Amino acid sequence: MAFGKNKIIKMKNYIFRTILLLTLVNSTYGESCFDKLRIHIADAKVSPEFKNFIKNDPDGLYVLQKLTYSSEAIRTDVGVLKFYKNLVSNNIEGLGTTLISKLNDAEIVEFASTYKNFSKIDLEKFVANEEFIDVWKKWKDRNVTSLEDIALYQKVCSLNIRNISFDDFYFKTRHQIKKASNPTKFAPEVFEAWKKGVGHEADIQSVFVKYGLEPKIDYPPCDGIWGIIKKDPPKAGDFFDRFQTNINIDGSYGSVCPSDFSYTLPSRALKENYINIIENSGDYFYFKFKFKSTYTSSLEYREAIPWFGKQGESIQVKLPNKLDDISKQIEIVEKWKLEKGKWVQVLGNAGSDLFSSFTHLKNLPTDAKTFLTAKNWDNVILTKLDGDLANTTLKSAIDAKPQLIDAWEIVSTGSESVRRNTANLEKLNDFISATGMEKPKLISSFGNAKSPQKWVGMKIPESNLDALHDGFKNLPPSKFDAWTPDHKAQRWANHKKGNPDADFNTWSNKYDGNIDKANFANNGVNDYFSTLTGNVVKEKSYTNISINTPDGVQSFTRRLDIVDEDAFKGIEFKEYSSGKVYRSPDIKREYVLDGKLLQDDLLDDIEWIFKGCEPSAPLRTDLEALGITVTLLP
Repeated sequence: MAFGKNKIIKMKNYIFRTILLLTLVNSTYGESCFDKLRIHIADAKVSPEFKNFIKNDPDGLYVLQKLTYSSEAIRTDVGVLKFYKNLVSNNIEGLGTTLISKLNDAEIVEFASTYKNFSKIDLEKFVANEEFIDVWKKWKDRNVTSLEDIALYQKVCSLNIRNISFDDFYFKTRHQIKKASNPTKFAPEVFEAWKKGVGHEADIQSVFVKYGLEPKIDYPPCDGIWGIIKKDPPKAGDFFDRFQTNINIDGSYGSVCPSDFSYTLPSRALKENYINIIENSGDYFYFKFKFKSTYTSSLEYREAIPWFGKQGESIQVKLPNKLDDISKQIEIVEKWKLEKGKWVQVLGNAGSDLFSSFTHLKNLPTDAKTFLTAKNWDNVILTKLDGDLANTTLKSAIDAKPQLIDAWEIVSTGSESVRRNTANLEKLNDFISATGMEKPKLISSFGNAKSPQKWVGMKIPESNLDALHDGFKNLPPSKFDAWTPDHKAQRWANHKKGNPDADFNTWSNKYDGNIDKANFANNGVNDYFSTLTGNVVKEKSYTNISINTPDGVQSFTRRLDIVDEDAFKGIEFKEYSSGKVYRSPDIKREYVLDGKLLQDDLLDDIEWIFKGCEPSAPLRTDLEALGITVTLLP
């Protein structure tokens, strides 16, 4: 092979530099460092770009030697090597040591990629102020990379103003920041304006306008507050209130409500107030409430920023929960509704008047009346509940546990025997508590049920179904009657087998909604059986079938849906509303026993019919491997 003169010279120079540097490294740092460098250069796995850099750049090996004790990912990243070459040539190698101590490998690569072409003056700023690296590390994902922006964030990121850090401020202002024309510069600039405090809302609004936000439309920064006054749990006797458009109390905000006054709407600086509501013919509600002794979480007390042309400055509170999630831990003492421009009291000192015309509702305890008032039901449903409360057992149950009214509402369209049954209501209440299932979905599902009492009986939490299945999954295969607890447990286990992430509430509602709608299992078999001729029988059992189990050889009974005794043929009929039949443990036991029936010549043929569903791929493979015929029917 012939080499040109220039190539020979380059090779000689490369070999000379390599030998010289490796000799220097060996004498200075010892054989360990020498061996590492030699191995890295010779390693065939490194990229050609890396080898070319080491080979052709006069400082290549020197830079690599500076990174010997960093990770392989750093040592072999050419971008990082070139960045370090820039540090070396500018004689600011101390920055490299700082980076290695503060950043992980991926961050070093990103830092090098961002700043590899920076001048010596700019790079020295990172040495003069090591906090710049910390700021870059924390805020780089929000495009804080220029030295100007880093300096802005470094100025504010350690501040804590009126019990709110810049991090807190950024989070509470995240929606406005995202909307700004330049989010990176908007965040520290609006913080500086907000930092000035009460009386400087005009400065904040100027920053909003500068970055394309509209103070008349966009909410103020920092959740609309000047800061956090304190964080304390509510005290006994403290009252709070809130305005809202929803009929039932919700949301996470309110205002303190001293005994001698209530903060006006303008002082709350709400974007939406009752004037807008009147103009749009909507509803508006006012709630005054207090916390029960069971509520111990702290509230944030804050002062509202004047905004939307309102005076602000009310003392508001922010809850760590939504009011509708803790309804059992609050007591509504007043509720008002805006009707035709006038406020009408719905609940309060004369709250009992709301039910004064009802025989039994008027005698409910205060907690139950409060619970019922929040529902804002019309007289039709109130009259039905009043009639049901003539049942003293039901009345006593609701007196003691007002939330049973929710359960009653779910079955209110059912018969008296269903809705006046306190066991039904307790079962539904326990189910809701265990699953968190949404009430509207339960109401809809109950409305579709052909057998309401069965529907209630199937309200079994997932953990209870799993326990049921655990109790029989290792027993001989059984054909459970449709829409019984065992049947539901078996179907849920099968569905979960093929859908590990399945949502129990969705599946349960669908299963319960189909109760007695078509009686899939029985009707499907009956319809198919009616098409057969000859000596065919239904539900024939074969006893004392011995198979191997983890506990040794055991004898079981196998019951098939249909048997043609002249043809020695058995038929297993599957009709699953879920659309798929999976290889669950109980299904597996069935086909293992079927295989044994064929092996022992008790039957010549076994067919599994899937109507409106299909076997999973593993199940079909196992069935066909045993010689079982698979038939799909629409």
